[in-house]
Amino acid sequence: MAAPVALFATLEQAAAGRQPVLMTSRTPPARLAIELGDLASRLRASLTIQIEPAEPALLDAMLVRLAAARQMTISSSVQQFLLGRLPRRPAVLREAIARLDRYALALGTAPSRRIAERLLGELADPPEEDQLGPQPGRPREFHGLETPSLL
Repeated sequence: MAAPVALFATLEQAAAGRQPVLMTSRTPPARLAIELGDLASRLRASLTIQIEPAEPALLDAMLVRLAAARQMTISSSVQQFLLGRLPRRPAVLREAIARLDRYALALGTAPSRRIAERLLGELADPPEEDQLGPQPGRPREFHGLETPSLL
């Protein structure tokens, strides 16, 4: 019961200071099972919005923009191949374009479907991080390979 009381206290403090509060939840407040009546009524009275996944046209444009930002041109067939197989989330698209760029640069070639197929395999089955976890500023390795090989 400590968490609901703490949340209620936070909301009260914010209201007293006329400060906005941003909360996120996968479940709308009206459907939460909250026993603290005052908190439940405050949450039900709050403004709620549902954030939908990005529309396909937006993600298509994002993929092209991310590639252009790296001065990389990807063919429409590679673009459609990636968009048809990647989870349609901006973070995944950013990582895919970054890896596609690194692969193409390491191989000295333009991005191709073959390279895209390889990176999809890695995105689906990422390497385990070392015991310290990911290190900020250190580029991620391609399964321990210095230079990716497609042979």
